[in-house]
Amino acid sequence: MAETCPNIVVIRNGSFTEADGTLAPAVHLAGALTRATDNTAQGPFSLFGTYLWPWAVQALFQREANAVQDRFIAWGELLPGAARQEQWPTMHAEAWFNDVADVLRRLRTDGARDAELEEAVRSLAKDGAAVTVEELAMNCGLARRQFERRFKACTGFSPALFQRILRFQRTYRLLENGVARNLTDVALEAGYFDQSHFIRDFKRFGGMDPKQYFRHAPEKVDNFVRLP
Repeated sequence: MAETCPNIVVIRNGSFTEADGTLAPAVHLAGALTRATDNTAQGPFSLFGTYLWPWAVQALFQREANAVQDRFIAWGELLPGAARQEQWPTMHAEAWFNDVADVLRRLRTDGARDAELEEAVRSLAKDGAAVTVEELAMNCGLARRQFERRFKACTGFSPALFQRILRFQRTYRLLENGVARNLTDVALEAGYFDQSHFIRDFKRFGGMDPKQYFRHAPEKVDNFVRLP
C-alpha cells in the first residue's frame, strides 16, 4: 500500500523479491511508497522493523527524501561499515530495537532538521483533510510556494499527494473496521467528492479497486503505520 513513512526492515527468515525481480536486502530501508507495489515472498518468512517519520531520510541519512521513495536501500549503502548490521537478522526483536535506536541516536542531525515543517507534517497526520495547505503555510509564516518547496524537501511528497495518501488510508480503515455501510458512505466520510475519485485513488494507492481488495482481504499485509 502507498505509505508516507519510510521504515527500517529486518528479514529474519525467508526472502522477498521486489516488483522488478530484485532480491530485497536482509536489512534495508524501505522508502515511502507513492503507489501500491507488489513484493513476492519466496516461501515462509518472518520480519520485523520500525517506522520512521517522513523527514527521517533527510535528517538522519542526509539524502533527499524523494531519492529513496519506492525503493529498498540496503542498510550498508546508507551507513557503510555500520557495526553489527550483519547480526541484526539473528537478534531478538527487543535487542534489535535497542541496538538500532542507539545507531540512530548517534547519527548527526545538526542543521538537517526543519522544525516548522516537521510540525506541519504532524498536523497533517493528525487532522488529515481537515487542515488546508494554505493554513499550514500560514502557520509556518511562509508563502504557499515556499511552503510546498520545503515540504517536499522534508518528506519527498508534495503536500497534495501527502494528503491524498492520508485520505486513502482513512478509507482503508473505514472499510477494514466495518464502520460504513457501503463504498459511497466510505468515500464521503473520508472527504472524497465522488465515488469515481475514491476508486481511482484506491487503485493507485491500494493496487486494486475496493471491491477486489476486500475479496482478497484475508491475504493482505497491512504495511502502513497509524501515526499518533
